[in-house]
Amino acid sequence: MKKILAALLSAIVVFSAAGCNSEESVSSESSATDSDVSSEQTTSVPKSSDVSSSNVTPPVYSGISSSASASTSSVSTTSSNSESGSSTVPSSSDTEQMSAVSSSETTSTVPSPPEVHEHKYETRTFAPSCEEGGYTLYTCSCGDSYTDDYVSATGHDLEQTVVDPTCTVDGYTRYTCLHCDLQYTADETAARGHSWGNWAIRTEPTTSAEGEEVSVCSVCGEEQRRSIPKLNDFSSYASVVVELVNAERAKAGLSPLAKNDSLNDFAQLRSSELVSDFAHKRPDGSKPLDYVMGMDGVHRAGENIAMGQASPEDVMNAWMNSEGHRENILKSDFTMIGVGCYEYNGKLYWTQIFAGE
Repeated sequence: MKKILAALLSAIVVFSAAGCNSEESVSSESSATDSDVSSEQTTSVPKSSDVSSSNVTPPVYSGISSSASASTSSVSTTSSNSESGSSTVPSSSDTEQMSAVSSSETTSTVPSPPEVHEHKYETRTFAPSCEEGGYTLYTCSCGDSYTDDYVSATGHDLEQTVVDPTCTVDGYTRYTCLHCDLQYTADETAARGHSWGNWAIRTEPTTSAEGEEVSVCSVCGEEQRRSIPKLNDFSSYASVVVELVNAERAKAGLSPLAKNDSLNDFAQLRSSELVSDFAHKRPDGSKPLDYVMGMDGVHRAGENIAMGQASPEDVMNAWMNSEGHRENILKSDFTMIGVGCYEYNGKLYWTQIFAGE
């Protein structure tokens, strides 16, 4: 019975020594009692009679040996030196360290439960516009937010204004939203353009100032104007023509023609009348020679007209190269002459009036 108790105590010591991780080797010199205790850790248990045999060597367990005293029943943990066979008892500091390690392994800390945050939302409502929907924004002090309560956009409420075209400006329809700043135009219509009337002289030109003529739009009343160049002093032109006529009459052996002021005035008037009607008739339809024959002492009359010649020499060449005009210039029954020259839009209009008693 004592051997069994000693063996159990020795096994406890072995497990305790193994937990201390001793690196010392165990001496092979042990009592029969020790051999019986250590044999509990081997795979085969030797009999007591075999232990006393000199042929048997006690097993070594990872450099750990155990001893037990049957008489005192006390258990101690020893560590022996393989060379000297002496035993070392663990110090109290090692025991305290082992106790501290055991204590640290069993201590646990229970975490505190997380703090629960209750959201408190502030609301901000955004009204819908013509193009964007409305909604309510919910915002918590922690930063969490969301939107809800959506309302559809209202859409544009457009007012139409029709602008009619004019002679120069296109027409269109203007669309304006009554609730926002949206505005645009569409449905354009092209401008009608002016409807101009005939040109009419508003101011007659003189030798010192330009004249003016206008054309008026019958739709909008707008006027377009253009100037008439100043009149040149063509009085010298008339005198040169008279000289050239008498030179041609001298070649033909005829007497010269005398200048007549009344015939000159009428010839100048006839030149201005040629602008509107280049013919041997007056604007009122009467014959020019009837007017000449009505003058005192005149029984014979003749008229030469021309347009576009730039000088007295040019117009005399044209007349002398025309049979009818040449005949009037060289007619022996004529004794008086009047010459007119009128300029309009850069073009000269010429008239010769012949008379005889």
